[in-house]
Amino acid sequence: MHRYILVEQGADVNAAGVDMKGNETTPLWWAAWAVHDGAAGGLELATLLVEAGADVNSVGRAGAGASGAPLWLAALAMHDEQAGRLELAKLGESWGI
Repeated sequence: MHRYILVEQGADVNAAGVDMKGNETTPLWWAAWAVHDGAAGGLELATLLVEAGADVNSVGRAGAGASGAPLWLAALAMHDEQAGRLELAKLGESWGI
């Protein structure tokens, strides 16, 4: 089964969800956060979501309270040199930051 069938079938890439702590967040924000944390597949998913029209300015919040837009996470990645985060920074450059 294809990993991104929902996006291919027209799912709303900007649909917000709420985590267990009540934080409203979009799929792109979680994908950017996954890249920020070095999780496998996050950059591929973030790229797919942006190409599908995800709002790069949508604000999300992690359970620990960190908040910001995916662009903020990309800018943070440009400041940080940990593995995986530089790839998000490169994606951020393609977003125009």
